[in-house]
Amino acid sequence: MRVKVLLFAALAEQYGARQLALDLPSGAAAGAVWEMLRRDHPQWGEIGHAVLLAVNGEFQPATAPLTAGDTVALLPPMSGGSSGGSGTSHTALVRGPLPPPPAWVDAGIGATVRFDGIARDHTPAAPGKQVLRLEYEAYEEMAAARLAAIADEATERWGLRGLEMVHRLGSVPVGEASVRVITAAAHRAAAFDACRFAIDTLKRSVPIWKKEFFADGSHWADGDFPAGPAGPVDNASRGAHKG
Repeated sequence: MRVKVLLFAALAEQYGARQLALDLPSGAAAGAVWEMLRRDHPQWGEIGHAVLLAVNGEFQPATAPLTAGDTVALLPPMSGGSSGGSGTSHTALVRGPLPPPPAWVDAGIGATVRFDGIARDHTPAAPGKQVLRLEYEAYEEMAAARLAAIADEATERWGLRGLEMVHRLGSVPVGEASVRVITAAAHRAAAFDACRFAIDTLKRSVPIWKKEFFADGSHWADGDFPAGPAGPVDNASRGAHKG
C-alpha cells in the first residue's frame, strides 16, 4: 500500500524534500514509516532521538494501523477562529508582523492578561553567538487545528470572555514578537491561569519549529513533545509492523 509522508524542520532539510510517497506492506503500522526511512538515512540519528507521528492530522502511536492513501507526518520536537464556552476566541498563523490585538467590548470582562514571545539575540544552545533572526516552520493544517482546540479548552475550563492566540511563520527579526496570547475573563486568576495554559500547551503540542540564524550558520532549536498515549518513536524502536 502507498502512503504520503510529510517531513518538517531538520528532517526535511536532511532529506532534501518535504514530502514523499512510500510503499509499505499491507497491515503496516505508523511506526514502520519512521523505521524504514531511518534505516535509509542513518544521519537522521544525529537530529534527535525521537519523532512524533501524526496520521491524517492527528497524533497517533507507532502501533496505529495504516491504510492506503493515509498521510503520515514525522514531527520533530516542537520548538514553536473558534468558539467555546461563553466567550469568543480567535486563533491564527500569520506571515509578517502580528496584527493589532482584539478590542473586546464586553462589560463582563474584569481582567485581561497578555503574553508576547519576543525574538531575542541569544540562545542557550550557542553561548557567545548572536542570533540574527529566527525562522518558523509549521505543519500548517494540523497547527491551525491544534490552536483552535487549545483555545476551545481554555475558554471552557476558565470561562473566558475572550481569547486570542496568534503565531508567526517565516522570518522573524530579533526584537519582534513571534507569538501572542491574550486572555480575557471576569477575574484575574482565570485570565492568568488560562494564559499560562495556552502558551505552555502551544509550545508542547502545536507542530511549529524554530530555526535560529547566526553570522556563521544556523540550527534548529530543541523542543518538546506533548504528553499522552501517542508518544514519540525513538531511534531504537522496533516492531512497527503488524505480523
